[in-house]
Amino acid sequence: MTNDVRALREGGDAAYCATLTPKGKIFADAFVRLAGSESDEFLLDVDREKSSEFLRALRMLSLRKRVTIEDANEHRVVVASADADVGDSSARAMRRDERLEQLGFRGIVPASDAAWRDAVADAHARTRIALGVAEGASELANALPLECNFDALNGVSFTKGCYVGQENTARQRFRGVVRKRIAPFVAIEPGARAPSVGEKIVNERGDVVGDVIAAIEDEDAVLGLVRARMSFIRAHVAGEPGSAFRIADGARVGVEPPSWWPTEWLDAAEE
Repeated sequence: MTNDVRALREGGDAAYCATLTPKGKIFADAFVRLAGSESDEFLLDVDREKSSEFLRALRMLSLRKRVTIEDANEHRVVVASADADVGDSSARAMRRDERLEQLGFRGIVPASDAAWRDAVADAHARTRIALGVAEGASELANALPLECNFDALNGVSFTKGCYVGQENTARQRFRGVVRKRIAPFVAIEPGARAPSVGEKIVNERGDVVGDVIAAIEDEDAVLGLVRARMSFIRAHVAGEPGSAFRIADGARVGVEPPSWWPTEWLDAAEE
């Protein structure tokens, strides 16, 4: 895990983190929370698409440890919502999202609340993408944690002990250079179509700025996430000639670094 879970409190904090491949790329992101009064029992909130692989990986790594690892999908669901007031049974399980306050609340609740989860899922996805926060296997897989902004989203500890893939993460931080980051974009032409995942965003010179990793249609707008080179984002923000962006063979888009980005990320000296 990229984060330190030792400070977790019962019914309180959750640690946002990721498990990495030996090359330091994200295998799966997760929220880790204490399950109850026993300090050695945890609940892990993981992308459902990755849950089976994640379970296998945990079991493979539990060498010489008496650890019981169970799939809780049948009895519990994950809810992410702007509102934590969901009734007596589930409200106690909802806590502030550890990544950003603007993301609202997140909790692991009884499976009987699945209908409520489905009702708020789309609204939460729109909020998350507009804020420039990626999650899940389809958006994070095979990217480096700092490219996914884990350093500003409380997703990585640089003081905990060793973990698989740590070397590349530590090296990026030590050098102070992260050449790509995930950022939000919005189509700025009426009637623009939502691009497909994997489509390229280019500048006016035809240079590939980055790859689309998520896109949704939100009423009259198209929102999305792009993993883009920071040098192009800096030029775009500064309004340099030729720095306007568009989807390859498609509509013009604007990439606006979100307000929660540290100012030093836009400092050209980082490159």
